[in-house]
Amino acid sequence: MKIKNYLLYKNDSFLVALFLILIYFLITLSFGYLQNLETIIYKSPDTTTYKAVGDWIWGEGDTIYTISRPFLYPFILKLALILGGIYGVWIMQFLFWLIAGILIYKSISLITSSKILKTSAVIIYSTNFTLMLITLHALTESLSVFLISILVYFFVKQLYTKDNKYLWGIIILVTSLLTIIKPTFQYILVLILLYRFIIIIKNPKNSYNLIKRFVLVIILISPVIIQLSIMVHKHDEFTISKIGINTFQKYFLTRVYSEINDISLSQSREILITYDKKQMFEFLINNLSTSLYVFSKDILENLLRGSSYTDIPNKNIFLTLFMKIINKIYFLLHLIILLPFYKVLKNGFKNNNWENVKLIFYLSLPFLFLIITSGITWGQGDRILSPTLPIWLVLYTFVLERYFIISGKKLNGF
Repeated sequence: MKIKNYLLYKNDSFLVALFLILIYFLITLSFGYLQNLETIIYKSPDTTTYKAVGDWIWGEGDTIYTISRPFLYPFILKLALILGGIYGVWIMQFLFWLIAGILIYKSISLITSSKILKTSAVIIYSTNFTLMLITLHALTESLSVFLISILVYFFVKQLYTKDNKYLWGIIILVTSLLTIIKPTFQYILVLILLYRFIIIIKNPKNSYNLIKRFVLVIILISPVIIQLSIMVHKHDEFTISKIGINTFQKYFLTRVYSEINDISLSQSREILITYDKKQMFEFLINNLSTSLYVFSKDILENLLRGSSYTDIPNKNIFLTLFMKIINKIYFLLHLIILLPFYKVLKNGFKNNNWENVKLIFYLSLPFLFLIITSGITWGQGDRILSPTLPIWLVLYTFVLERYFIISGKKLNGF
């Protein structure tokens, strides 16, 4: 009885988990998605490339897709397939989705005691049906959202922890793992390492164990080192992945070329496939205004597009329309938060409240990186920007909480 009372009345995370599980199975079973797992799981063309790399890792043939698919997701995809088949993959990704939702709630609970803000965040997360339905596809987004939720949680946690150097170790490790799923995070990883290096160097007490710290950092970024080793050994390329340049060429430049020459995208792609990096760069510079137009257009489309996964395997008019409306609401939230964002930052600089400023910076950086890099791709619905959800849910909650405080208002208890 005591355990039951604790879980139901004292442990908010347990209640959040129950709510998320209820919504998940209500949607996936009521609309027939889970019943069609065998049809859905490899429906996206990208899934076969991850599976091929997973097979290669486990010694089952060779593949060219290692040049664009870093090893982490294919490795755990293959492991899940070995342990439980396609249902093993689904269970793994369902757990990623569930734990991510709980971590978002726990992050927000560190920031505020407002029931309104906490409940709103859970509802927003649970009604993003793109993230929910992607758990049924062998794609990286579920793992990305899971790791990003961990990263966000520890960014927030370090703000409220005096001795937070161990938390920064976790942050570096998680960012390393994210780097070999979404190579965009390599830039964030470099910035974090530089920041921590400066902090250590500025404090004379830290100088005595620099070698120990260096060895620890090497261990923490070992996933990145492994991926670089694979690329050098197999493809003679010192880079995390070629997915970025391939997307830039096959999607972004293709659209720019099509816009300028008034030809089809397929024709543009055939022409541009012969371009090397120098030619691509020259083309970009020579057509900078059109490139910027297409870049901003891609970002706007990615923010406003509906889901590509509500109609798989069958059309679902209700959920598709719902996600189109939801993404437009998200866009409005991004605009509305700008004023509180400005006022909280201004207050932070004015009153030397650097902890608030730093947390906003920590969360804004990956959010903006993911938004900006979405400008080089198109045609994938809201899948590209779905991993930003854990970041902005926590970031906006923090900004609103601080905004109400500096405005002399209180949300606590509501």
